[in-house]
Amino acid sequence: PPNKERKMKASRFQQTQQSRHKKTKGHHLSSRGKHALSLMLCLIAKGVCSYHFPFGPVSCHFPQHSQNPCSGIPMSTRTSKKRSSNASVNVAVASKKAKGNDESSVISSPLFSSTEHFAASPEWKESRCGTLLYLYPPSSPDSVKIAGFDIDDTIIKTKSGKAFATDDLKDWQLWSKPHVKTTLAELVSDGYRVVFFTNQEGISKGKVDKNKWKQKITDAIEELSLTNQVTVLASLTKKENDYRKPHIGMWRFLCQHLSSPNATPNAEGSMYVGDAAGRPKRGSKKKDFSCTDLKFSLNIGRGLIFKTPEELFLKTKDSSDLASLTTSNMGFQPKVHWLEYVDKPFDFVNSNFSDLVSSCGKNGQEVIVIVGSPASGKSTIAGRLISGIIAANAGVEYVRVNQDTLKTVPKCIKATKEALADGKSVIIDNTNRDMKTRKNYIDVAESLKLPCRCVFVDATKEESFHMNALRGANGNYYGEKRTVPDMVVHSFYKNLVEPNKNEGFTEVIKLKVAPGPFDSEDQKSSFYRFTM
Repeated sequence: PPNKERKMKASRFQQTQQSRHKKTKGHHLSSRGKHALSLMLCLIAKGVCSYHFPFGPVSCHFPQHSQNPCSGIPMSTRTSKKRSSNASVNVAVASKKAKGNDESSVISSPLFSSTEHFAASPEWKESRCGTLLYLYPPSSPDSVKIAGFDIDDTIIKTKSGKAFATDDLKDWQLWSKPHVKTTLAELVSDGYRVVFFTNQEGISKGKVDKNKWKQKITDAIEELSLTNQVTVLASLTKKENDYRKPHIGMWRFLCQHLSSPNATPNAEGSMYVGDAAGRPKRGSKKKDFSCTDLKFSLNIGRGLIFKTPEELFLKTKDSSDLASLTTSNMGFQPKVHWLEYVDKPFDFVNSNFSDLVSSCGKNGQEVIVIVGSPASGKSTIAGRLISGIIAANAGVEYVRVNQDTLKTVPKCIKATKEALADGKSVIIDNTNRDMKTRKNYIDVAESLKLPCRCVFVDATKEESFHMNALRGANGNYYGEKRTVPDMVVHSFYKNLVEPNKNEGFTEVIKLKVAPGPFDSEDQKSSFYRFTM
């Protein structure tokens, strides 16, 4: 660290040591003692030994630039609010700055928690990109049968009665103490593995303290008498990604990374329980805030049973038939919306698109202007057009001009002129929502006496939102995993001026969104899952 920061740390360390000396009565260490303590802590960090200090937990922070944890240790100590005569040591070793998307800069010793205030279970870990938090106790039982649960308003609820906890650590109680505890014990006895799946974007937003939340869940598991028997997965970001329910990334992660090879979870014979089932108002009970849990279970599919907390714990039948909720109150349903395509082969190609590919190159050079909402599939169309043209040996090279890459319209116009000057045809892959923007490319084509066609991707707003979520979770044609804000999609449709030949186009081709072709059955299945 810089000299200023080093001096500040040294000053804080000295003040802390002086304060500790007053409180611990004789536990103040000499210089040799400090050196010995530092060495021992290094050995602890390496897993060589462990030690219990009589004066409470110690947290040691090592500099990121130090490859050897025993060299140059600026140690800071802090007395825990809760003292214990046999409190264990907390050790965190800063690693070298990670590469790629690895946001983690701390390697936690498997023996200790890296938290300062709350001694949460040492098995809590995060994914490299920091979007998934999970608890996987080493002694967690293996089973192909999963009893999956949402957490909030399913396993626990607030004591305060408010929708969100007023205290991240203390404002909780079991949803229905005797029923929840007894039911989970019965499930474990019947050979189920208990797993919690939860969306916790409040942590990434800073609204919920991560360490307090982990401790709360650890405490709840202890209250259930299921210590070291429950696996927990928590998606930490609201931004669309494959871990966030109703996407099934957490289920995949459980199968691939948190299960033994001979006990891979099987949806058939498993269950999932959650309160977000899309139920309407029921007497004094408000309608469900969403149907995320029901959609999550339907996305996993393959025989997974879905139940509400009332149905499982209280043995009461919901007044609403859950089966009917799959056709009402569910919002956009991909399989229903694209029903005519669901049973087609994954490599099915729509005839309209095939005709478009075959028409390219027949009249020499040209400019194709794509018009469509963000996330409506424009880049996929452009990419597949180019690959299809290459496969057909059309004799004319097509290049893609994209404003997301070039950033400005003038740069796109310049790139278009340069490509045409080189004898290539151009596909303009932008939203091009109004006549003024499209005229830029029509004028370029007319100045060179070249035809200019328009491909209008006639996607509905719901289709665009669905594919936007898929892009965030799985990536687009070019592998980019990013979403656009909902406001951008709304703005496009508000200001859209549909293209027509009178603008100067030689032809306007309208394409409806038709799923496929896909690279595999898995990719096809992913497209038809719930995303919103």
